[in-house]
Amino acid sequence: MDLRHFDAWTHRSQMPAPSVSIDRLRTMPAGELVDQVHAVTAWVAATYVELPTARYGSDFLTRTVQFNEAGLPGAKTIPAISGPNGAGKSTLCHQWAANYYREQVAPFRRDGGVHRWEPTPGLTADVAPVVWVNLQANAQVAEVDVQILQFLGLGLSGVVRELSTRAVKAMIRHRVRVLLIDDVHLLNLTRNGGRDVLDHLKHLNTELGEHGGSLVLVGANLHTTSLVTDTQIAARLRVYQLKPINLDSREERERWSAVVRAAEPGLTPVLPAARTGFLDQHAQLLHDLSGGDPGHLITVLKEAAINAIITRYGTITDEILEASTVHDWRTGIRA
Repeated sequence: MDLRHFDAWTHRSQMPAPSVSIDRLRTMPAGELVDQVHAVTAWVAATYVELPTARYGSDFLTRTVQFNEAGLPGAKTIPAISGPNGAGKSTLCHQWAANYYREQVAPFRRDGGVHRWEPTPGLTADVAPVVWVNLQANAQVAEVDVQILQFLGLGLSGVVRELSTRAVKAMIRHRVRVLLIDDVHLLNLTRNGGRDVLDHLKHLNTELGEHGGSLVLVGANLHTTSLVTDTQIAARLRVYQLKPINLDSREERERWSAVVRAAEPGLTPVLPAARTGFLDQHAQLLHDLSGGDPGHLITVLKEAAINAIITRYGTITDEILEASTVHDWRTGIRA
């Protein structure tokens, strides 16, 4: 991903929900139903369903980044989003980053596909409030800098130290306020270069901090990684943990019910037979199927919504939820 792709993604328009009445769904010819399934599949895949757990994580990122922006120059607090694989960490951060990006570029004129500003009189540069880097396994310092420069659409020649200097100067020139490193759990300090990359992240945090910027880390189960054992990182690291919700207490059961209810508005536009509170009766089964993980819950519900159209029920039932999550809709259409 580079700046122009990221900008286009953040400014995309949400397609209208492909809604039909329940009577139409139950009587339409099989060929039309196939088209409806296609449309619903595309819509639910592109729709972000925000749950309270993700909203709290977004608020945590916003507060920390705002605090860093207002703080004195120097190394800043490092916010991190952690959780099990598949918990929705990257999805949460993509949505947060898109919102933050739009807010930050709003004051600047749009030119050539992205927003532009003048770092110095007569010199224009793209405005890139967010740089997104997917850390590669066994990455080296140069590879991190190359990904930063590639995101900003800049050349990649030079020795390692020159690349690092260019990456830092480029982020300042392009008004980068957030450098987000995803898959940071892949950083392995026992391999050659791992310690160098960690030291480089500290350096980037300090350089960004001189200009009010923030380093944001995202990764699986960060509490088990080497990040938390490094004294310099640990002293500044603040982690928001996405984790499964148990049902061992009334408070936890109420919290889970609230999460389930919060998912309803993101699905009802394509479920013509759904009524307010239609997921409440499935709360226990949804917990069984998702393990209480909000990220997995959304996956289960999106698959169930598609199957609700395939089966012509128009709403989610126990039978649909208990069906295989791998459903070949091409052979499952009811004529």
